[in-house]
Amino acid sequence: MLPLQGGSVPGWPNDFHTNFTLNNVIISPEQGSATVRLVYGGDQQMTTDGLRLVMMDEEGDWFYRRDVPLNIVWYPSAPDLEIISVDPLNRSGGGDYAPAILVRNNGYRRSWWHADIRAQHPNGGAEILHLHDSNLTYVGPRETARILWEGWNEEQIEALRGTRNAAGNVISPGYEFVIDPDNALAELNEGNNVFRGSLERMTVYFSHLAVDHVSIERPGGVVGVGGQLIVFRGGGRGEALGAVEFKGWAEDEWVGPLYAPHEEGVTLCPVALYRFNDIASVIKSSHACLTNDSVYSCGAYLVEQTEDLRCVDGSCADGEDWAAICSNLMHQGFFNPSPSIDFYYMPGEPLLFYVYIYDKDVRVGFDDTETICDFSQEVPAELFPSDRELMVSSEEQGCRVYFYARY
Repeated sequence: MLPLQGGSVPGWPNDFHTNFTLNNVIISPEQGSATVRLVYGGDQQMTTDGLRLVMMDEEGDWFYRRDVPLNIVWYPSAPDLEIISVDPLNRSGGGDYAPAILVRNNGYRRSWWHADIRAQHPNGGAEILHLHDSNLTYVGPRETARILWEGWNEEQIEALRGTRNAAGNVISPGYEFVIDPDNALAELNEGNNVFRGSLERMTVYFSHLAVDHVSIERPGGVVGVGGQLIVFRGGGRGEALGAVEFKGWAEDEWVGPLYAPHEEGVTLCPVALYRFNDIASVIKSSHACLTNDSVYSCGAYLVEQTEDLRCVDGSCADGEDWAAICSNLMHQGFFNPSPSIDFYYMPGEPLLFYVYIYDKDVRVGFDDTETICDFSQEVPAELFPSDRELMVSSEEQGCRVYFYARY
């Protein structure tokens, strides 16, 4: 659809058409009707005396054209830019913070605009950072544009949590992003230039692990456990917020006078509930390892597997003692960084938990590991904040991970 003026050659584009923007629509037999939006963005009042409707097929061939007499007075308009969303946790390809800002033009005039946005503390507070973009951003009438604001550091992102007092406590939470803060751009509405948002810091503390699983080669449980616990931004964003990784096994090639490769490490028995803190302590400390040889009813935390013998009361297979096993585990294993992850979090956004736990002391797979569980689960935002224990699990794989989420 396009407007017509008397005395002009109907067609597109005529000179006066450059100030019009329209949307093309597709009409299917099932749909029956559609709405075409025609927007005038000129700075002078003008009159047209007709409209032309053109329809074409998928090949671009016209099969319908109709001119309709209709006098229309078009009045001057202006853009109206508004920030409709801010993602302060967005990152650039290099991994640095680059907040993503979605700007909508609510007006009826195109805007070629050097983005001018100020980030500040709430209620018109102190400036955090100011964007003066040298590149032009185009925003058509009733259209949106995405702006990436690069150059943020950790301290500036932290400042988005709110205004702090002398003691460092947040006394006025949240932040403001102000578009065109000096009103250099003439807009239809100057009252919608401030976007208000909030950012929190959350700690996810992993408390317990339980597996209803026995090794392919070890019916009494699993030996040499390792894995990953990763928290992602949910809702399809897919950005990792942090991870807990651990390796609870060690390789040993000498047992007494014989060369006998084997593995030894943290043991999990079916259904028993294990504290991640205890697992971390046993891996990272020979002292904790030496004092945890009979913590659980299913047997020792650590076993020596050469002849399928379990270390009990400090007594192990010939040629190797409990202290040597614990020393091997401390030097070859790791639990890093700890059973908790601390990260920035946008209130209202779900979290996606990924859990991978494996068993090392088997002779299956390309790397002699057996997967115990490998799954992901999204936790909706309404469960946060919470100081009660939550759980992600795979019933099919028989794996449960318990955690707390705290602001």
